[in-house]
Amino acid sequence: MGLNRIYPAGYIFTDPKFKYYGIESVGGYHPAKFGHYTNLMKNSNNLLSIPIMQMLNVKYIISPVEINHSMLSFERSTTFNSVNGNINVFIYSLYNSAPRAWFVKDVISEDNNIYNYLTANAFNPLKIAVIKDIESKRYQVGKVINTKWNIHEVVVEYESADSGILILSEIFYPKRWKAYIDNKEVKTFKANGVLRAVNVEAGKNKVVFKYDNSLFEILLKISNLFVVLISLYIFKPYLMGLLKNFR
Repeated sequence: MGLNRIYPAGYIFTDPKFKYYGIESVGGYHPAKFGHYTNLMKNSNNLLSIPIMQMLNVKYIISPVEINHSMLSFERSTTFNSVNGNINVFIYSLYNSAPRAWFVKDVISEDNNIYNYLTANAFNPLKIAVIKDIESKRYQVGKVINTKWNIHEVVVEYESADSGILILSEIFYPKRWKAYIDNKEVKTFKANGVLRAVNVEAGKNKVVFKYDNSLFEILLKISNLFVVLISLYIFKPYLMGLLKNFR
């Protein structure tokens, strides 16, 4: 399927089998979601909006019923082994789906109307982004050359004639996901309520998004220390006995 996601429609929206098959679904598979993502779902009828699907890198819609929409193209029908058993589903491709990373031309500063912007049929996430902490402005549109993705690091190679706004279709989580250009940390902005954005300078370069697992490493070291101390306490009588035998 490539570097894209699916939108499961109706009662299969949160079906965990998609994760089992290695398919990225905007429905997720775990009830604990980020607050801003939950807010987006609440204000868009479970992401049921073409612009929102586009910005979330949705390329395919999987539906248990047939759909007729000008932005969708029927691909095929097949059997899906869901948690409720085998069901017949219809697969549609979404027109003009956003890639995993892209540049936008216009920025609208985030305000209380954010969900009205995002769910409007005229909203085009490939050209416009609603971004927090950035003033409304028109930018130079750069070019994404390549995107490398894994669960702990995303590398976006780009080229731009002037400064621009790069959008990454991944959840905004600045406490753990950091952005770097030339090995220097740069600010990550919240785009379209849930995504990441970076202000890049002119030139040919790359943005590296890395997951900061330093807290996990600290906790792991503390945990290992506790295991060692507990083991010493448990085996202390045995060790003392061995020392006495060597005297």
